[in-house]
Amino acid sequence: MLPSSSLIVDLTALQSPAHRDRGIGRWVTQFVLAVLESQSGMVRNLAFNPSLPLGPEGLPLMGSGKVCWNSPVGPGSKPVDEPIVYHIGSPFERGELTDLWPPYVHSDSTLLTCTLYDLIPLLFPDRYLRDSADRAWYESRLELVRQCDLVLAISQASADDAISELGLDPERVVNVGTGVSTNFVPLETPAQRQTALEQLNSVMPELRPEFIFYLAGSEGRKNVLGAIAAYALLGAELRSRHQLVVAGVEGPYRQQCIELAVQAGVADDVCLPGRIDDDTLVRLY
Repeated sequence: MLPSSSLIVDLTALQSPAHRDRGIGRWVTQFVLAVLESQSGMVRNLAFNPSLPLGPEGLPLMGSGKVCWNSPVGPGSKPVDEPIVYHIGSPFERGELTDLWPPYVHSDSTLLTCTLYDLIPLLFPDRYLRDSADRAWYESRLELVRQCDLVLAISQASADDAISELGLDPERVVNVGTGVSTNFVPLETPAQRQTALEQLNSVMPELRPEFIFYLAGSEGRKNVLGAIAAYALLGAELRSRHQLVVAGVEGPYRQQCIELAVQAGVADDVCLPGRIDDDTLVRLY
């Protein structure tokens, strides 16, 4: 058990344009809320990055009474003298490294920890790290992960990659898995499901009563093209009863998906609603 009021959590991920409204931002928020619910006395500060604007993503944590700005000398510019645990919610964020890992935690008395979601750029450098500046930035963040006393991996695959690719001691890597927000509650009755479908049809009129759902993104590694190609191998009668719905796909990649669906003769059975809000996401699930 950690000593009382010893945990400081860096919340740059909730301000990052790349992550604040996506899975990483959601994970950090739910992680902090879970810690506050179970071990509130352990949390000293929830530290936002003063170099970035604070948007609505930070609102769920504002009522905790522990939110402050981070700084080189400590949260709210208050030096921290006693031992602490400093947790970086997302180590792969743009900006200055000292914003994520400020000088006041460069101490033998500080336990440095982070959450590791994946090492995808390291595993696929030809796709993600062809630019020398991108590679240098990413390698600096890899070194930050290596400096951590404890790495919380969100899957066994990420834990294994941290050990094999970064050379971390297995005792310093823990697979903490992922949880489910309380927003995601199964609909128990046919009436509830029918109401949800009617609400969905008001924003997605093409949606059918039965469908296969995939929450993807606008990157080739999400393999939406492969999903559409596989879906096209199903019989026409089965496709007519089970529409393919893939959310989160935008821009040029979405256009590629549409073109493939047309070529494969399944365009009428494929629905690509783009980015969706949380209410729509919950109803689709």
